[in-house]
Amino acid sequence: MNETGYRIDKRKVADSFSQAASTYDNVARLQQEVGEELLLTIPEGTFERVLDLGCGTGYFTQQLTRLAGRPEVLGLDLAPGMLHYARQQYSHLPIQWVGGDAEQLPLADRSVDLVFSSLAI
Repeated sequence: MNETGYRIDKRKVADSFSQAASTYDNVARLQQEVGEELLLTIPEGTFERVLDLGCGTGYFTQQLTRLAGRPEVLGLDLAPGMLHYARQQYSHLPIQWVGGDAEQLPLADRSVDLVFSSLAI
């Protein structure tokens, strides 16, 4: 239950985003603009491991592979359909696609150097 007293059915959320995966990038203009601005705020430096939290279609995940030092990049999303789409689109890139919930990350503490998340939370 969230702070307003409503229960969020994460399975329905995941299903909804999964169904929209193939057309999502065509209509996600606001998400793309916000993400582009967020990319500009990443501090200079070298990162070993980067997490795109709520990666969706992988639109920004693939851009994170170009950061200094060519970090190991993880794309994590709740929606299996989004991850499936991302895997297909960016199979040529060394990205690990992980199914998971942002509220219960399936990662060890302190296992990433940078978390990128645009409008996922």
